[in-house]
Amino acid sequence: MVTCRELVDEVSRVVVTFLSWASGLALVGYLAARFAIGDRFWAVALMSNFAICCFLPLLILIPLGLVTRSRSGLLIVLPLAAIGMLSFAPITLPRTITPTETRTLRVVTFNVYQANDRLDAVSGWLESTGADLIFLQEAPDDYIETLNDRFAGSYPYRAAQLSPESPWGNLLLSRFPILDTENLDETGDGSPNTQQRYLLDVDGQNLAVYNVDLAFPVGQVRFQIPLLSAPLNTLVAGYDATTRDYQIERLISRVSEEPQPFIVAGDFNMSSSTLIYNQLAAHMNDAFLNAGSGFGGSWPVPAAGTLFPSFIPPLLRVDYIWYSDHFRAIEAEQGPRLGSDHLPLLAVLETAP
Repeated sequence: MVTCRELVDEVSRVVVTFLSWASGLALVGYLAARFAIGDRFWAVALMSNFAICCFLPLLILIPLGLVTRSRSGLLIVLPLAAIGMLSFAPITLPRTITPTETRTLRVVTFNVYQANDRLDAVSGWLESTGADLIFLQEAPDDYIETLNDRFAGSYPYRAAQLSPESPWGNLLLSRFPILDTENLDETGDGSPNTQQRYLLDVDGQNLAVYNVDLAFPVGQVRFQIPLLSAPLNTLVAGYDATTRDYQIERLISRVSEEPQPFIVAGDFNMSSSTLIYNQLAAHMNDAFLNAGSGFGGSWPVPAAGTLFPSFIPPLLRVDYIWYSDHFRAIEAEQGPRLGSDHLPLLAVLETAP
């Protein structure tokens, strides 16, 4: 006779096995589609951008499989977990980097967020970093004016990208003279510029820096998903990285022909698990990948009016500091939560030996 405990155990095992195979087959399908067609289909591109989220259920299913002794479930989730570890574990490993005696640059990038209600805290933290270059995105116009006044002494060279079509813009704060400023029209559709190139004089040497805020990857909503909030439904059912990827391709073309040492910083709205990330990494160096530790998730951070609920941690690394082979990253770390839906990023670069 089957006891109640045995019945519960068997039902639990069946449920865990079903969930394991359902999640596992969905993940296998995604990996196969990514290998076969890349990110050309919107659903595959969506899953690539949020790839780390696709593997997170395995963290629950593996212990459940062990507890319920679901051998069949473990048969599919364990190999997939190994794939996830090989994909994401390397960036979490601590790095030992020995600085040299060459010139260093402290660089900060931060998407301030247009509805940020902690701008005084942002200003205080920026001052505390001692950065040589500060790249800001989505800074409210009045806050840009505030920073221009507050940082006039410590950052005598400043350049803002403002647009009458938007109440916020990008801002570069520099300790070094700005020799040239160029707004880059990299959208191809006449929308406000969100990329700028500046030529700086750093102790007699030219340095090109790019401040970028790439398009958020959403377009026309294809369908409605029951029980999902409107913003999340837009992100999932309206995912479209066409404009963002076009901007990235144009940026790659730009830096490939850049005659000066360069630094590129900003909000790329692209995680490091996307295929187009690999194209960027083939032409420039990722400061956090080379000198940081941990996953480096910088978005989403709970803030007023944002897409995600407060219990979701910043899972995606979308904010970057890139640099040419003229430099080497010796430090990279994230800043604190400062009222934005992004975390700031700080990196220390030295001249490559």
